[in-house]
Amino acid sequence: MTAPPGFTETPAYGHYRPAGEVTYAQAVELLLGAIAHARAAGISRLLMDATALTFTTSPSLVDRMGMGQRVATTGQGQVRLAVIAPAHLMDPQKFGAVVAMNRGQPVDIFADEPSAIAWLTSDAPPSR
Repeated sequence: MTAPPGFTETPAYGHYRPAGEVTYAQAVELLLGAIAHARAAGISRLLMDATALTFTTSPSLVDRMGMGQRVATTGQGQVRLAVIAPAHLMDPQKFGAVVAMNRGQPVDIFADEPSAIAWLTSDAPPSR
């Protein structure tokens, strides 16, 4: 499987930083593709930095739930995922992440890269 554009590897994790104008649904598809690539390549930790994306739509609660379910299905608990998201898209309760975590997928969402990397490279549980 070919790495998606914007996907690089460090010694400790995969790093995915897509760019462009997208709907929330398109962003979810990008994320799922990166997770699938990481699994196929044997990468067990993935950082997705969504701050270079311009979102043309905002997610509803149902959108967040669907994203969490799809992330869990795609990751199958095999890829620890840290997402850096624009502040205006972050849900204070991290609902989508909670849905994924409840299905066995380790994921957390952050506003900045240092916090995301610190969590991703540790064995700390996701915050709720």
